[in-house]
Amino acid sequence: MFGIMSRMSCFGVLLRTSVVLYLFLKGSQAQCAPCMNLKASTTATEINIQVHSNCNLSTGSTSVFTNSTMATLSGLAPGSTHLVRVLCNDIQQVNCCNNFTTKPAVIATPTVIQTTTSLFLSWTKPTGEAAGYRVEFHNGGTGKDQLTSTTSAIIESLTQGTQYTLKVIAIAQDKITEGDPRTVYVYTKPGVVGNLSVIGTTTSSVYLSWTQPKGNSSFYRVEGTGVSMNTTETSTTITGLTAGVQYSFTVTAVAGDKTTVGEGNTTTTFTSKSSFKFGV
Repeated sequence: MFGIMSRMSCFGVLLRTSVVLYLFLKGSQAQCAPCMNLKASTTATEINIQVHSNCNLSTGSTSVFTNSTMATLSGLAPGSTHLVRVLCNDIQQVNCCNNFTTKPAVIATPTVIQTTTSLFLSWTKPTGEAAGYRVEFHNGGTGKDQLTSTTSAIIESLTQGTQYTLKVIAIAQDKITEGDPRTVYVYTKPGVVGNLSVIGTTTSSVYLSWTQPKGNSSFYRVEGTGVSMNTTETSTTITGLTAGVQYSFTVTAVAGDKTTVGEGNTTTTFTSKSSFKFGV
C-alpha cells in the first residue's frame, strides 16, 4: 500500500512539474522581448544576424546554432516576414525575438509594348511573395516612379523616339523592403515624318523631301519597289528607276537603337516619260 501511494505521489510531482514547465515555456514564447541593437542584413532567401557566440536562432522549422558572431538562416521564402527567435547562452544571456523580412526575388525581364508617347510593361510575379511593385523610369534626367499592385504598368506622356531606362522592383509583404531591380532600356516609337513631297522627277530618278518628326530620331528609312535605303538627311534622291512608271515610296523614322521604328509616311509618283526622236 505504501509503495502504491509513493508511486502516485511521484507521479503527481512529475505532472505538476511538467505543467509548470509547459506554462513557463508557453509564457516565455508569448512574452519574447524584442531584440535590441541587433544588426542584420537580408537577401531573398537568407537572414544574416550579428550575434554573440553560443547562440541558437530559429524561425518556423528552420534553426541554426553558431559559435561565431554571425549566424545565417537560409532557405527562406523571398519577400516574406519571418519571426526570428534568438537564444544565447554566453556571458550575456539573450532571449529575444524580432521580425525580419527577406528581399523579394528579382522579376523576369518584362514585356514592353511601345507607342510614340507611352510604354506598356507586363511581367510575371517573382518566386515567393510580393505585395506590389515600384516602376522607375527616366531618360537621363530626373527620374520618376509609380506604384502598382498588379504585374503591369503604363507609363505615359513620354517623348517620341527617346530611350528610357526602366526599373521594376518588387516590394515585400511589409510594404517597405524592396528587392533588386530588373532594368531594361527601351525606346518610344519615333513620330511620323511630315510634309513628304516629291520635289522633282526625271526619267530614272525621284527627289523626295520631308520634315523631321516631333521628338527624336536617329535616321530615316526609305523603301519602295526594289528600293531600300537609309539616310540621316530629310531629303534623298532615288535613282535607277524606269521612265514613265508609277512608284510608291515610304519614309519611316528610326530610333537610336536602329530597331524601333515609327509609322511610315507614303507618297506615290510617276517618273518622267522618255522623249525619243526618230530619224527623218
